[in-house]
Amino acid sequence: MLKSIREKIYYKIRHDIMTGKLSPGERLVEMKLTEELQASRGLIREALLQLVGEGFLTSQKNRGISVTKLTLKQIDEIFSLRCLLEGYAVRLTAESLQKKGLAQLKTMHRALEKATKNGSLTDWTDINIAFHEFFIENSSNNHLIQLLNGLRCRTYRYSVVIITIPGAQETFIEDHENIIKACESGDPKAAQEFMQKHMENSKIALLSHLKNFPGLLS
Repeated sequence: MLKSIREKIYYKIRHDIMTGKLSPGERLVEMKLTEELQASRGLIREALLQLVGEGFLTSQKNRGISVTKLTLKQIDEIFSLRCLLEGYAVRLTAESLQKKGLAQLKTMHRALEKATKNGSLTDWTDINIAFHEFFIENSSNNHLIQLLNGLRCRTYRYSVVIITIPGAQETFIEDHENIIKACESGDPKAAQEFMQKHMENSKIALLSHLKNFPGLLS
């Protein structure tokens, strides 16, 4: 039971980091989290230490624990790797994609369009994460899955910044649609290229935009 509660705390804090609810550099106070999550300080501390070990959080003497900041160079490097690896994941998935999987992608795409119209950044972020995870989890390559999950977790808190750029959501929806159409037409190579282009353009937009927010960077 205690383990289950600790896991819920861990995933809740990790989700808040990944979706931008907790910003890079933001401090996490154990007492405040204890009140918010209705859990003991011991369980909160265990979850925080696990997130420190995974790189989501940084612990500094006399400064406590805060959401890890990355440098522009680190973000560039991670996104460049994601560009290559996620493209490959899309290709692997597209090569064996069934009608049921294609229907799932189309359902997510419609939900993303709805979130754009409603202006819900939280819904948009969650659906976008699910869209990318679909290709990774269905690539049937365990080493690729492990690598990409680690890389994506480190940068998603910055990716949230991208969708606040005017016109970005509409551009991403168009990119996703191209990927889905390539999958539907049975062209894994084209699907791979569309994903790589999507990730490369995302990287360029993010790096440019983050220069206006030096406080989010290390």
